[in-house]
Amino acid sequence: MPPMAGLERNSRSPFRCAAPGRMRHDPGAILPRHCHREPFAAVVLAGGYDEAGDTGRHRVSAGEVIFHRAFESHLDRFHGPGAEVLVIQLPSGWDGEPLGHIRDADAIVRASEKDPLEALLLLTESAAPQAHQPHDWPDALAEALASDPSICLTAWAENAGLHPGSLSRGFTNVFGTTPAAYRRTRRARRAIDALSRTDVPLSSLALDCGFADQAHMSREVAALAGLAPALLRRCSRMEA
Repeated sequence: MPPMAGLERNSRSPFRCAAPGRMRHDPGAILPRHCHREPFAAVVLAGGYDEAGDTGRHRVSAGEVIFHRAFESHLDRFHGPGAEVLVIQLPSGWDGEPLGHIRDADAIVRASEKDPLEALLLLTESAAPQAHQPHDWPDALAEALASDPSICLTAWAENAGLHPGSLSRGFTNVFGTTPAAYRRTRRARRAIDALSRTDVPLSSLALDCGFADQAHMSREVAALAGLAPALLRRCSRMEA
């Protein structure tokens, strides 16, 4: 059974809403790349899976957790025996490290059955940050695009000894999206994060985030988040 329910759509962008609770996934199941409107944590109770998304590619197993910020996109591939996952909603505007390790997942499960807030507090207090370990060149490219969405893909391919076509195909096979599309998403995510943290005028913010102009930023942010930057900033301030 897929862990994401309640597909929500608007005129610009589709989202999946993470349904809190315990979910099971069959061996070999694949959840194609999708975007989440709300932040959530996926605590692995049994088995494991690979996730490739905006924070890179992660292989997680029992006792580990992946934290997702709002408007993150990723795909999931379940291996071995499949996986059992506990989904916990995170506070709006949550921003933290993507990977963590927990010693007592059963305690978080028991807490979630009584009080979701208690489970959230126990999770955030007990999760120890875990370093991300890149696997190969698609991971290195994802990391480079996260650090600098303005990098030239052709130049990166040449430096890595890859043909641009091979770069695109290989990256898409892993992350479910082309390097160019991944770069656009990373640039839009950078703008979304800055919108909630700063009062920089939108025209200046667009240039700071690598967009050609404010209109360019507005299109890309709206395509990802479903809201124009000005409205997204107002909403984030109201929720704070």
